[in-house]
Amino acid sequence: MKYQPVYKCPLCGRLLSRSQPQEVPTEMLPALLGKVIQHQQLAANPFTRNNVPMHIPCKCPDGSAGLAQFAGFRCVK
Repeated sequence: MKYQPVYKCPLCGRLLSRSQPQEVPTEMLPALLGKVIQHQQLAANPFTRNNVPMHIPCKCPDGSAGLAQFAGFRCVK
């Protein structure tokens, strides 16, 4: 199945994604979620590669600016 990281803005409630879906075996999702957290702990190290950020900016429909937080991986069919 294909999955993509999604983020939820607390101001407007929208779900956002900036990346293309990727093929991931379903049984790998728990480990992948763990890697997102692990990468954040190592984010200060310039030699680590952080593929999935914990936050992305959101341009809310009403003109507000939110900070959307990583919510998980959404299945894309």
